[in-house]
Amino acid sequence: MDQGYKKVCRFILEDIFCRYGSVGRLQADRGELDIIEACQFFDRYGVKLKLTTSYNLEGNGKSKKGHPPIVQALVKACKGKPKQWLQLLPFPLWADRTTYSTITWYMSTELMLGQKPIMPMKDETPTWTTIPWEDGISREELLEFQIRQLERRPEDVEIALERLQATRIRNKERFDKTHRLWLKPIHEGDWVLVYDSSLENQHSTEKKFVRRWFGPYVVVTVHENATYFLRELDGIPLKVPIACKRVKYFKRRITNGDFM
Repeated sequence: MDQGYKKVCRFILEDIFCRYGSVGRLQADRGELDIIEACQFFDRYGVKLKLTTSYNLEGNGKSKKGHPPIVQALVKACKGKPKQWLQLLPFPLWADRTTYSTITWYMSTELMLGQKPIMPMKDETPTWTTIPWEDGISREELLEFQIRQLERRPEDVEIALERLQATRIRNKERFDKTHRLWLKPIHEGDWVLVYDSSLENQHSTEKKFVRRWFGPYVVVTVHENATYFLRELDGIPLKVPIACKRVKYFKRRITNGDFM
């Protein structure tokens, strides 16, 4: 069994849960976490693990959209030495979390902790963000200042969520105006073919002749999130839902049942 899930779970536990607290739900693709052991790990911490449909990068689009700048920064930092990426990875992640978002207008760290992060240089050069605790302020004044900081957090998070929601709605409207996903609506009971998108980046001569469409299958359930549950013609259901972009309508040929 692939042990990659252990490394992913350890990273999530140590770098996220232990630093910022647990979450109610975690969304991931069907990679290292698509096994029973990973589900059991998250169950122990009360986290609901939600997996996207297979070979559907857009299913995690909200999360993956911010990855390219991090990857590009990491490539430049490695300076042609790819083995250094593991040691350098925390730095672009830290920089990304402490940089203002063009959508929410807040730093990710600011929304998580309720206050702006204190950079190392600010410890050397005191500013208004580093209160001189040793200057004789009373306990009451200290607590009052901290309460004011924490009271801002729910308000800041609410504003950030409103901006994020508005941006997503605008992006959806723009996408709907410029794209047409289905030429023919697919309903329960229709026959469809399924595309093996894992072969999209295979350019070898041998792979060019590999069959890419499989089926036909019968649509069992159509979900509002544009995924389908399918079954074989003999009634056996497919284990995972299929994204709409990998499905196309199959028009049955009417025969009298005689293939000879």
